[in-house]
Formats: sequence, structure tokens, C-alpha cells
Amino acid sequence: MSFDGTEIGGSPQISCSSVFSLAIVFAALREFFFRCSYCVGPHAVLQCRSHREGAMNVCECAGFVAPLAGNPKAFYTNGSVRPFISCQPGDCLSAKGERMQTVFSHIIQKRFPQVNEDVATDALAYVLESSLAARNGMMKLLRGVARDLPPLRFKTQQTKGAIRPDMWGYSETELRVFVENKFWAGLTDNQPVSYLKHLATYTQPTILLVIAPAAREQSLWRELSRRLLDGEISLSQGDAAPGIAHSFATQLGPILALTSWTTVLSVLEHATVDDPGARGDLVQLRALCDASEVDAFTPVSPAETSDQRTPAFMLQLSSIVQAVVDCGVAENVLDVGGLRPQSSWERIGRYARVLSDRGAGPGVWLGVHFPLWKEHGTTPLWALFLGGDFGRAQEVRPLIEPWAAKNGLLAVSIGDDVALALEIPVGEEKAGVIRSLADAIKAVAAVLAGLPIKPSANAELE
Repeated sequence: MSFDGTEIGGSPQISCSSVFSLAIVFAALREFFFRCSYCVGPHAVLQCRSHREGAMNVCECAGFVAPLAGNPKAFYTNGSVRPFISCQPGDCLSAKGERMQTVFSHIIQKRFPQVNEDVATDALAYVLESSLAARNGMMKLLRGVARDLPPLRFKTQQTKGAIRPDMWGYSETELRVFVENKFWAGLTDNQPVSYLKHLATYTQPTILLVIAPAAREQSLWRELSRRLLDGEISLSQGDAAPGIAHSFATQLGPILALTSWTTVLSVLEHATVDDPGARGDLVQLRALCDASEVDAFTPVSPAETSDQRTPAFMLQLSSIVQAVVDCGVAENVLDVGGLRPQSSWERIGRYARVLSDRGAGPGVWLGVHFPLWKEHGTTPLWALFLGGDFGRAQEVRPLIEPWAAKNGLLAVSIGDDVALALEIPVGEEKAGVIRSLADAIKAVAAVLAGLPIKPSANAELE
């Protein structure tokens, strides 16, 4: 099957020939491209052997010591101390101290951006299979979650019924671990409940380990927790494990744990300090992870520009917002008199006032907020209370934040403003979605009903 947009389980796939070609490229790059311009460890570099390969400076770390000359914000290269710019352990830095991209990550982002999660999974599995030191590092991380885990070997591209976890960890022939690798794709319908139910049929302990960008850990954990709640699966806090953001035992038996790509790669890099081949592979994998950050520009594919579902979805969201506002006005929860719809490069929606039995309360903006959607991933729809006399965020925040926390909703502060996520019920017809969101607005109005009534201040919004 060629890479032509054909999907298996909802995800575009790389053809067998493409996977083979990528494997050849990956193996070749580990020999010919730089390990890392300068190896940055948890503190500083013990030794670097600098020479030239093509136009690249190369150094190999011999170990890690205390901060260089007592300065934790410096690294050593070419006989001189350079400032330590913002970077993570294992970053590749140029002679100017700039983070560098490997050719491997460049090829993936340019030619196969839609499947970078699959490529990262295959690369991680390759490192774990080819390096005993890396595998031992992975086991150390996993045994921080479940100390009785036996030694494991990892495989990819395994399917069982409707589930297709990224990596399977086997002890001999018995399954003990699922590893699900994420960048920014959403969870599938089977994640995590079906995965946990499958693991529950094996000898315990078993683990479902989810790896995601550090910036996504909290929002992803909220979604995982919500799905377990919907599936009536209870959680109990597990032991704190180094490098694991969340670890909970489920009533089914398996443990659900969440960590970041940064943590996993740092653990493996530390474990492979004496294995330069594995460290070179990990440098390339880290570069791919860095290139996959949500803020990085990803070349646009023909499939994306021609996918009419994208504009259809945005128009659907706009119609939902309009219908919810109309419903709020009809039910005397919102007032839009003298206020206008509003759009910018970052958001599309409209202003309204929240009403109570005593009159008009604070002003609110309702709509699709792209930065908040991108950052938190919870929902595209948000209620935004601006700072100042119109939105009165300074008065709204003390009421809305504890109420949201009590009800499992997300409220975030953005400078002087405060925003509340309006979660869209999935699998519902349009009427059900509108009713649910209108009820959410009505609940917000009830929370804010105790605020004093003040003269409206909205001249700039009319």
C-alpha cells in the first residue's frame, strides 16, 4: 500500500517500501551524521572530542560531572566556555550554541509529516532492540512504575482485535506493557479503556505507558482520566516514580502512567553514555521530537489542503456557537444588545453579557479560541472573561475557578483574563450539543449571579 491517504484505523500509513527506505536512511544516518555538536548533560560535559565531519562539529560525551567551573549555565567546546542557551539534555548545538536539526528529522517533517508518530515509534523500538544499555534504561523507567516487571523485549506493528498499541513489551511470550506514543494526535476511541481491559487478561503487574510532549502532559491526562470516569473505571494513586508525571493503578489491574518524550530520551541518553551508536540514534530521535513541537511549521500536504472536512468542521463550530448564543438569549441567560460578533487571527466568536434575575452581569466572549485549543486540546470552544470593566475577570476568577475544579472543568488564566473550556459532547446530534452547551452557559450564569450589578462598559465592543 502506498502512502496515498489510505487509512487503517483512522491513521494514514506508510507503505512497506517507504518503511524499508526509512529504515535504510535511519541506519545510514547513525554512521554519517553528527552524534551531537555538543553533548549537554544534566550538568555539563566531562569531555568532548571535537573534529569535523563534513561541515559539522562532532563531540562524544564521556560522562557527566558537576557544573563547569561552578557555572551551571555554561558548556565547554573547542577549548572555550560558551553561554548555556535554553536547551534540554541531549540537545544538538552548533558552534554558535544554536540548536540543530538532523537530516533525519528534516526528511520526516518534509516528506512524511502526517506519520511522524509512527516513525518516532519505529525509531524508539529500533534503539531498544539494538542497544542493551537503552533497553536497561527503559526497564529502569518502567520499574519505577512497577518494580516487579521482568526483563522485556519490545515490538511494534502488533494488532489484536480492534486495538493497535504503538509498542508491545513482552516477557518471553507474555505481554506485560503497552507503550502509546503521542505528539499532537488525539486519542482513538479505544484509548485507554480497551487497552487496559486487554492488559488485564495477563499476569500482573502490567502497564499502559503513554509518552507525549511535556507541554501536553496535563491536558492529555485530563482526557485520559475523563475516559476512565466515563468507562466507570476507578483509579488509585500509585507510588511516585522518577520521571513519571502521573501513575495510577486501575481497578482492572493494569497501571496507567504518563511521561514525556523529554524524560524518556533523557533516561535513555544517560543509560547509553558508553554506547555512542545508540546515543547517535537518540540524538536523531530527539531532533524529530523537537521538530514535531506544535509550534513548529510543518510543510502542508496536498491531502490537508484538499480535505473539505476541515472547513466543514469550522463552519459547524461557528453554527454551534451562534445557536448556543441564540438559545441563551431566548432563555434570558445572555444579552447581546449593542454587542457585536468578533474575529481575529486567534479567535472567532462574539461578545455577550451574562444575565441574572437582578440584571446584566459581566461581559463574556464565546467562540473558537485557537491558541487555547492548541495549548490544552480539551475543546475548541471557550468562554473568555476579559480583565477590565466589561469582562470583570478579577471578580469572575475567584468564583469560576473553584466551581470549575469541583465539576472537572478546565479554567485557565491568561494575563488579566480568565477562560473556561466549554466541552462539546461527542457522539451527539446537533440539538443535543447545543442543549448541553446552553446548559453549561446557564450554569456559569448561576455561579456569577451573586456579583454586583454595574453600569455596562462596552463602548469599544459595540
